[in-house]
Amino acid sequence: MKNKLYTEKNISLDLNSLEIIYFFIPEYHVFKEQGFSLYPKYEINFIKYNPNIKDTYLEISVEEKKDFIDLFEQEQVNVKIICGKNGVGKSTLIDLLKSVRNPGGRVSYTKNIESITIRNISCIVIYKDKNNNFASTAKTNIYFNNKDISLDSENEYDEGNVACVKYENNSFEKNILNNYVEHKELYDDIFPNGEGLFNGFRYRIWNLKEYVNAFKTGHRRELFEDIDNWNLETALKNNHILFYLFLILRDDIYNVVVNNILRKITENDEKRDVVSFFEDFWKQGVYKGEYQNTKKITDDFFQNEYPLEEKNSVYKKLHDSQNMVYDLIDKTLDYFGRGLYKQIKEKTPFVSVVYLEGFFKKRDEKRFINDLSSGERKSCEYRYELFNLLSQSNNCLITKDEPENYLHPEWCRKFMSLYMDAYVKTKNYLRTLSKLDDQVFNYQKRSTFIITTHSPFLLSDLTNDYIIYLDKNEDGFSKEMKPKKETFAGNIGEMFCSNMFMENTIGEFATQKLMKIVEELNNTKKIEESRLDSYKKLINKVGDDLLRKLLEDKVRMYEKNKPFK
Repeated sequence: MKNKLYTEKNISLDLNSLEIIYFFIPEYHVFKEQGFSLYPKYEINFIKYNPNIKDTYLEISVEEKKDFIDLFEQEQVNVKIICGKNGVGKSTLIDLLKSVRNPGGRVSYTKNIESITIRNISCIVIYKDKNNNFASTAKTNIYFNNKDISLDSENEYDEGNVACVKYENNSFEKNILNNYVEHKELYDDIFPNGEGLFNGFRYRIWNLKEYVNAFKTGHRRELFEDIDNWNLETALKNNHILFYLFLILRDDIYNVVVNNILRKITENDEKRDVVSFFEDFWKQGVYKGEYQNTKKITDDFFQNEYPLEEKNSVYKKLHDSQNMVYDLIDKTLDYFGRGLYKQIKEKTPFVSVVYLEGFFKKRDEKRFINDLSSGERKSCEYRYELFNLLSQSNNCLITKDEPENYLHPEWCRKFMSLYMDAYVKTKNYLRTLSKLDDQVFNYQKRSTFIITTHSPFLLSDLTNDYIIYLDKNEDGFSKEMKPKKETFAGNIGEMFCSNMFMENTIGEFATQKLMKIVEELNNTKKIEESRLDSYKKLINKVGDDLLRKLLEDKVRMYEKNKPFK
């Protein structure tokens, strides 16, 4: 499929080095004629947008910042942090950026955000290649370092060449063992003494609790009303043929089968739960021998543990054993379907519902993925995520929406350092892999990271060149605001106690109480001892450890520096 990009005339655009530098939203949700510079080195200002004029859709000015310091010179990345109060459109902006899939710049997906459906929002994307050639998804005039550049020459490119937005959509716990087996060198330096992440594995059903809940609450819930969740989950852990049968019976084509099963279960006024019914049916019926042989084989798979090097051979045996399970369930369905069903209509392979749970075994102790330290796990997660992103495309824009969520404050503080370390290690590994496999990996390509945050820790790692501050104007639209002061190596306490962050992390009533205390502590006027004592008592009851410590530090600074006797 061909897509259009507009460039200067007679310019040869280097598609392999394209990176997004500017993203313009004409009007959507909380944004109206709002552009965002995604290239920290440039000061980009919106001048004019007029979709009614054919020759020019957009005008912007671009200047190189004279005082810019590249904090990511070693990593070779662009980083933009988006911060602001709730409701200013941080997640909306991320969603729009995620949707840039082609050089046409048209958001071609449908997503519900606060009951509003996005359809074909004509955002404009401006790119730059390594030779400082610009390209845009609409006709654009750029005033670059006092030079007038007209992007009005229409060019067609394959969609895949400039599709540059990728974002995380993988299940780490389900897929990490397979990734580790193929790419051990990517992870092994995380662990001391050359232990590695895994040296063994076992088979498990993926998200069994969710399947149990689906059985109990779905349209076949009548089958499971006489067995509780815990007993059903326990039974399915021990009998994977049953699990597979119940999975298949969810299909509406088996309505006759299900009705016949329900009649059999309640026969002779001796109602049994569905698990006991099928176990008795198979053990005592005509399929007794076949059931025992099949169950023995599946039990061996799910009860045994295997060394990592046997992963491929065991996987093949499991795949081959599916036919035995299919045959038994085919006959069971046919029995209760009174000859209507000669075979399973849609065969769901075992591999789609099971996963390999890895562990590292040393002597008699096993360490699973959830037993890793926070730092080890995060390092593994980041490398896994970045490997999947970078190996898919050399043109990569990576979005992360509030990565500090559910992280301890100490890991919030270390996030940028850990993530950039993971990026460098992953990129170096892919470079090595590319040489070995004779593949092409563009090591010099700069990736762009767009990150939303509520955490002042991320801001304190960056200068204002890397930060987009969003706030709403009087018209109710969100605009990018100029920062009041630099944040790099800034006082985290000051930032955390500012209204922007506190409002996003605790309740409004508590915010008002604590903001009043902060305002008084910042004032030069004397606070009565009794009131200061009550402030200390309230601060002592603050549940968030970090916020409590910062407020306690604020009180100590007040008492140390008070300008009165």
